[in-house]
Amino acid sequence: MELGEKIYNLRKCTGFSQEQFGEMLGVSRQSVSKWESNQTQPELQTIIEMSKVFGISLDSLIGNDKLEIAKTDFSEVLKSRLRFKIGCMIALIGTVILAAWMFSLSKFGDPLRYILYCCPFQNRTYFEVICFAAIIAVIAMGVYISYREIKKK
Repeated sequence: MELGEKIYNLRKCTGFSQEQFGEMLGVSRQSVSKWESNQTQPELQTIIEMSKVFGISLDSLIGNDKLEIAKTDFSEVLKSRLRFKIGCMIALIGTVILAAWMFSLSKFGDPLRYILYCCPFQNRTYFEVICFAAIIAVIAMGVYISYREIKKK
């Protein structure tokens, strides 16, 4: 497998566009396109940067080694990014639901005043209290998932 094919396969595995990949390396999209089509070869310093971006050795990038190990590593990176995004979305959705619920409890009045001066559980049914706790748990779960993915890096 030639260097251009390796660059193309690794870039696709990581989910980068040619433009994004070029920005990471400080080159144009056209340069990346020429490398992938084997019209030109990247400079040595750029190849070193590529190996760092892809998380593989220079031997794997330049030599005839198979790239199966790199694909496995990238799938973990992509899964980690996806888990982080899901965690953020869960926290955001929970926060929006909590804000909407608190606003509706204030009967379309001033929600800040309601939150500051009234107990949210005063004269509430057990169902409403359980809903409130569930919403807080969803927010906490989303924050925890996102934080855990950040700590892994």
